[in-house]
Amino acid sequence: MRKGGHVLEFWTVIAVPAGTVEARLAGLRGRLTGLRADGLTGFHRELVRAHRRAYRWDLWAAFDLVRGGLSDQEFTAARNWLILHGRTDFDRVIADPDELACLCPDDPEDLDAAGALSTLAGELLTERGAPGLATTLESPELFETPAGLRVTGGLEQLRTHFPRIAKRYEGSAL
Repeated sequence: MRKGGHVLEFWTVIAVPAGTVEARLAGLRGRLTGLRADGLTGFHRELVRAHRRAYRWDLWAAFDLVRGGLSDQEFTAARNWLILHGRTDFDRVIADPDELACLCPDDPEDLDAAGALSTLAGELLTERGAPGLATTLESPELFETPAGLRVTGGLEQLRTHFPRIAKRYEGSAL
């Protein structure tokens, strides 16, 4: 990713001030607007790399416990949401998915709204008149089987596996 000859790190570009998901996405859009087409495609490649790191059974199960069920598309949006929190939180949750208890919102729409991150680079490329390039971007949804061991055994097993998440959302409508 290049802007004015300087290489920008993916996580530096992602680092927008805390706020609502919509505010984070708007801030990120503003930062990406100045990138050339190769910078946008580079950003998207790094986004897909982050998605691959997070495409794990244990993380899916943790978000599943938070949401009470998660489709493929919802898990993609949840990974986007985690990525939008920045590298420190992302790495912490990848290391221990039960750390979601410290981050997750009380409103599931916040997770859903983050789904827009997947298409942001493509939208900017299309706005610049490069829709052909936008169609070549890899989808962060289309991967093989998630990594790691699948957490199975129903709700009680999930509560045992992720005690902090279970405690935070005990009695919650989520």
